[in-house]
Parts: sequence; structure tokens; C-alpha cells
Amino acid sequence: MGKIQELWKEWKRKLCFPATPDYWNHVNIVAMLLFPVSAFYDLLSRKRRAMTTSHKLKVPVICVGNITMGGAGKTPVVLALANYLKLNGVSVGIISRGYGRSGRGVIKVDPQLHQVSQVGDEPLQLAQSQDVWVGKDKVACSHMAMKAGKQVILMDDGLQNASIEKTLSLLVIDGAYGLGNGFVFPAGPLREPLVDALRLPKAVIMIGDDETHLTERLGKKMVIKARVEPKKETFPPTGSNVVAFAGIGRPEKFFSMLKGMGYNVLRAQAFPDHYPYEEKDLQDLCHYAGDQHAYLLTTQKDFTRVPSSLKESITPCGINLVFDEMEAIDALLHFILHPELNNG
Repeated sequence: MGKIQELWKEWKRKLCFPATPDYWNHVNIVAMLLFPVSAFYDLLSRKRRAMTTSHKLKVPVICVGNITMGGAGKTPVVLALANYLKLNGVSVGIISRGYGRSGRGVIKVDPQLHQVSQVGDEPLQLAQSQDVWVGKDKVACSHMAMKAGKQVILMDDGLQNASIEKTLSLLVIDGAYGLGNGFVFPAGPLREPLVDALRLPKAVIMIGDDETHLTERLGKKMVIKARVEPKKETFPPTGSNVVAFAGIGRPEKFFSMLKGMGYNVLRAQAFPDHYPYEEKDLQDLCHYAGDQHAYLLTTQKDFTRVPSSLKESITPCGINLVFDEMEAIDALLHFILHPELNNG
């Protein structure tokens, strides 16, 4: 019975946290065959949004979302905006669904109390420096944050969620990846067609260089460039031998960053996004790094999912998101930073 339960558990992990399909990157026969399913998925999504009652809150709501299935960089953008507002004296409450969490209802995330299985990896990471509420019901999350005295609600994801009326919406795009093959799920990585995704956001946050020339398809939409910079104090000495693993939207971004920083990457192991690590998943990497006298590195998001018994053997590497045009961010947040100048 124990063996059967173990196999069932492993099957559920692979089903709930599948690897990103390679065909999402290209227009090929698999994507074309799935196109009718994508059309049906898009139709259902439109009907769900049309039938959803939108609630207007008493405080401003900033929504940071993406059009692709993970990996665009929205959570670093959320953290950067939250930190900036906090520095300017604005009390911010972040709300998130908490992908993969087992808990129910609305929970205020406490890094000292909660495990990643209860609240999700991204909320646990954000809660290291910000007040975060998780729950499927974003309206209930918002009311809890407002009850705690928050002046602004910052939604980590939710661009396709119509339950709350947004004051400002921002679309985050990974410049290197763009839109993949450009198809809607499951034929491609898109949550909705680009033309629909551009209707609500006031601006697009483009992280990194626009390698797919997507800016040309954004029309007159404001594009704000940003970049990811490593928190060097969280990394080992430059030139070191390292072994790396990551279970994020696009793990190759982390591996490429390490190589670009001058590390000798002996081995790089990719896992699915939000993958719930167990000891057996990482033991081989730990042994290999030890045998090679190399540092074992991962992202801070991944580190929240590492079993406690292995944390001492692994170095979590942090990043900062930096906006190239802070004047544009100031303009977007002017109604929050200077409410006395708002009309009406």
C-alpha cells in the first residue's frame, strides 16, 4: 500500500506541475492540432469574465499581470512597485491567489508561521518585506487588506480576473521570450489573445531587450523598459564553480544570468514552475556539488520550496527589478503619490 500511495503522490505532482511544453515556443503541427481547443478555451474565458460581477473598492487598485503562462517577471515588478510606494509613505497590501497552496479562505502570510504549501511560493517570498494576503477570492483578500489600513491594493496577477475594478493595470512581458508561438492555451502559452490583453493595461513593462520585436505590435501603448539585476551580496564569489537548479517559468533565464556573471556552471537542472521539491529531487544535485567542491545555487523563489533538511546546503540567489525610466513610473503612480492634486 505504501508503494501505491507513493506512486499516486508522484503522479499528482507531475500532473499539477507539468513542464512547459516545447511546442509553445514554435508554430508546429502539435500547436495547430490544438488550435480548436484553444478557441474553445478562449470562448469559455470570455464568458466567465462577462458573467463576473466587478466590485469597486474604496482604495486604488494596481494590477500587475501577464499574458503568458508564468515566467514573465510580474512578481519582481510587484515587489519593485510595492517597495517604491512604501518608500514614499504609502501603505500597500499585496493580494495573490497563492498558486499551488493547499490552504483555504483568506490568509495573511506570515513567513515565520506559514509553509509554502499553505500560501504559495511567490506570496511567501513577497511577505519577507511586504504585507501579503492570499486567497482565491480577491475581493475578500482586498477587504482584509483594507481592514488592516492599507491605502493601496496591489494585485500580483489578475489581469484576466474581472472581480475587482482596477484603477491601474500593467502588462508585464519578458522581452527575450515575447509571446512564444503566439497561440492561446493549450496550443500556446497565452492566457488570452494579445489584442484583448492590451485593452485594459495603461502601460507595458518590458523586462530585458525586446528580442522578438514585440513592441511593433503594441501600437501606441506606453512601453516602460526594465531589467533584472542580481543582488550580488547573495551570490558566491565570481568565477566559482556552481551547480544550479530552478523551477520557475523559464529556468534558462537563471542559468544564463549565472554564466553571464562569470560562474562556471557545471550542471544546470530545470524543474517545472512552482515545483514542490522533495529531498529525493535534490539529493543527487547536493552530492554532485559536494563532490565537485561547487556551490549549489537556486533562486529565492525556489528556496521557499526547498525541504528544511537541505536548506543549509543551498545558496538562494536574489534579484532586483530596476526600471529604466522612473519618470514614467512616477507619472503612472502620480494619482497615488500626490492625491491632493487629483481632480474631484
